[in-house]
Amino acid sequence: ARCKVVENPRGGTQRPEIFQDDAERARLEGDLNLLLRPCGVEVSLELGRPVKAPDSWFDRKGRFHPMVIEKNEPARSFTLCELIRNNEPNVVNVYLVRDCHRTEALPGRRGTTIEHDLFGVGIKDGEVLIDDAADAAALAHEFGHVLGLRDLKSDCDQRRLMFSIRSKREGMAISHEEMRIARKTAARLQAACR
Repeated sequence: ARCKVVENPRGGTQRPEIFQDDAERARLEGDLNLLLRPCGVEVSLELGRPVKAPDSWFDRKGRFHPMVIEKNEPARSFTLCELIRNNEPNVVNVYLVRDCHRTEALPGRRGTTIEHDLFGVGIKDGEVLIDDAADAAALAHEFGHVLGLRDLKSDCDQRRLMFSIRSKREGMAISHEEMRIARKTAARLQAACR
């Protein structure tokens, strides 16, 4: 994975040392790999070029909005599409940004919205956007998406890595089917990197 710090005074990362400091990156990589080991997957975190972000990528509060709701489904925002234009080929691209956020309008209730603070966004095509307040557990969850795993929303799945509500997640378990999907996807991604 190629890790890139997003730079902007309003909304860029406040913790560039996570990826820039070799010891911090090695610690994060070790913690991440402990969580991904049941999938049979190991990730190497390399430092990539920083991304200089324009002010227009962030709202007045300095929040980055990677997702919008279209037809009742999450979709990539314009700003996320702009960010991932910085992707490097043949690697999973990881971007560190401050305050990932999503605002969702409630259907049938004009002017009423739900505010969501996001720890990250994992995209099946090989991009990971991670909030700089997040840790190895949040990064492992987003890598799960890159590896083809879906969010779990049932309360009975709270002990699983892919449970969608971080504040309610109680464990990091992975099912046999998730292991199979993750290994198959990882093999495909590794072959594409050669």
